[in-house]
Amino acid sequence: MTDVRQVPSNRPVRQTSISNVGRCFLWATFVVLILGAVIAALYAGSFRAPGPVVWDGRFGDYEVRIYRKQKESLVYRISEHLPRPFARLGFRLAGDSPNAAFEIRKNGRRIHHQFGFAFEISEISTGAVSERKVEIMGRDITGDGSPEIAITEWATRWASVLHVFECGESFRAIATVESLG
Repeated sequence: MTDVRQVPSNRPVRQTSISNVGRCFLWATFVVLILGAVIAALYAGSFRAPGPVVWDGRFGDYEVRIYRKQKESLVYRISEHLPRPFARLGFRLAGDSPNAAFEIRKNGRRIHHQFGFAFEISEISTGAVSERKVEIMGRDITGDGSPEIAITEWATRWASVLHVFECGESFRAIATVESLG
């Protein structure tokens, strides 16, 4: 309902009143948004391993743990044969939980974690005839004098993502490189 009143300056002023139903709707929307934000903030910081530890390694003050589900879902077994964008879409549509995760700890405190399909510590070839592979954990691969950790995420059979982290005095993510196979 609109009400027009005269003010001392003889200018008409419009005042719009909101019905009680409208007020209740606005209040309920506000409460739902606040609750959603609180729940999202609590959930975003949490880490729950999707399965047992399949790899654990240490160097200096740092420790890396990789977790993996023992039983793969049907969606995962089908999606691993698809190209990466379609595989991720399949997981989202099915609401399937992540198959794997890794966490990086410094002095026993978690400083980074990530969920995905499958993770492993990246390896490089030594270039020798025997093609011996060496893990990239605690090695300076960028030439800046700080040790790095490189973790490969296998998104599908053909696509992978390389995550590189600097692990010196301070910790930071350096690069994420996608390979579409």
